[in-house]
Amino acid sequence: MRAGETIDEVFPNWIEQSHLDQNYYCPFNLV
Repeated sequence: MRAGETIDEVFPNWIEQSHLDQNYYCPFNLV
């Protein structure tokens, strides 16, 4: 990840990977 990049640019599906239901998110390692 470079200084100008956002998390969405590097991992575009991070919300789908962490979102389990409406009020619960599961943490995961991005690397």
